[in-house]
Amino acid sequence: MSSEQLKIMALMLARNAYVLGMQADNQGCEARQEYPKWDYSDFCREAQELEALASRAINP
Repeated sequence: MSSEQLKIMALMLARNAYVLGMQADNQGCEARQEYPKWDYSDFCREAQELEALASRAINP
């Protein structure tokens, strides 16, 4: 694995941690019977970013 691929992997892991935080926020909102902070479009945006990063790692 190249240095660039390692950097991309670190970015992917950071984005994934952000998504997990978004999920936790929404679970907290649900427990308090509030509207979720994050919606489908927010998760789609993060998924697209992860896909773009994966593509960069596969096709340097």
